[in-house]
Amino acid sequence: MRLNLLILSFIINNCCNAQQNNQAYFIDTLTSLQKENLKGRVKMVNTVMQKLTEVNGNLIKHTRQHSSSDYYNKAGFISRSIVDNTSYIFTYDDANRLVQQKITGGGGISKYTYNNLGQQVYADHSKSKAHACQTTLISYNKDTMRAYIINKNGRQMLSKFVIANINNQTLTDTSYYMGKPVNTTTYTYKNGLCHTRQQQSLSITFYYDSSSNIIKEERKPINSSTIFIGTYEYLFDKQGNWIMQTSYENGKAVYVTEREITYYN
Repeated sequence: MRLNLLILSFIINNCCNAQQNNQAYFIDTLTSLQKENLKGRVKMVNTVMQKLTEVNGNLIKHTRQHSSSDYYNKAGFISRSIVDNTSYIFTYDDANRLVQQKITGGGGISKYTYNNLGQQVYADHSKSKAHACQTTLISYNKDTMRAYIINKNGRQMLSKFVIANINNQTLTDTSYYMGKPVNTTTYTYKNGLCHTRQQQSLSITFYYDSSSNIIKEERKPINSSTIFIGTYEYLFDKQGNWIMQTSYENGKAVYVTEREITYYN
């Protein structure tokens, strides 16, 4: 679930640490492995997600929903990712900050700039299949981050305000289009992990095991008594990383995701 619940949890935890140490908020200090909750010296992860169908009482894997291959350097940062036949190359500076993301085959380049505190302040996205030419300007004021997306004609199209409330352990993310709010999502945290996510029409509650793997989520539409329950079962390798995840919707198995993980010696 890549913004990713662990990355959002990083934001609130980072802001808590920054408050305690009188430092700037919103500085990315986690490796890619930490953001993906991967343990050990992971080198590569091949992931395949398939739909499950019950036939004569047996669960059969049939339709591939998603596949990816992620490659990590020895410092724990992702260097290359192939997602459903689209390849991404990641480049970092000497401080291990992401400075460039390239989609191979002429798919476009995104470049990132940071201030002297280590906060990302600028992103430039070249034209690609996924993104038109645009830039993102980011500013900060203690516990508030403001991002402004400007199109190639210099017109501000979308803006985003993220406010971290350390005392209440909440994060509020509001998106605006042409100056008008279009969506607000509020996240609450418990024991350093995202506990609830509430949007205008939906509330979701998350539950985790002792290793921070999500094991259950409850989705409840606002003003409705209907509750959707998703649960997850895992099979782990010797490093403690899951290599098979089975997803259930209201008790029915619907997807299986398998991961082949290789490690540095």
